[in-house]
Amino acid sequence: MPLAFQAMRECAAGRSRRVRFSPTTVFLDAVATGDIEQVTLCLKAGVPAAFANEAQTTAAHLAAAAGHVEVLALLLEAGADPNGKFALMSAAGHLTRRAHRAALT
Repeated sequence: MPLAFQAMRECAAGRSRRVRFSPTTVFLDAVATGDIEQVTLCLKAGVPAAFANEAQTTAAHLAAAAGHVEVLALLLEAGADPNGKFALMSAAGHLTRRAHRAALT
């Protein structure tokens, strides 16, 4: 089995063996909960670091808003846009700075 296909299967499997979620759903859930291992699996499987949901909220926004600095750094290294806008018109860069300040305190 090709490595990329196996990584996609592992990403899509997520945390449940009974229910299969889309790789992007698993990715955003992992970002929101700070699960850096699952985020890494999904990125290796081909989920774009700049992926946004239907509300145009990006993975970087979710990580920054939740204060997951390590996940945010991984997303930025993988090509996420720190200045992207989403429905509430808040830049991920602003949230990034807020998350970074929170990590320092």
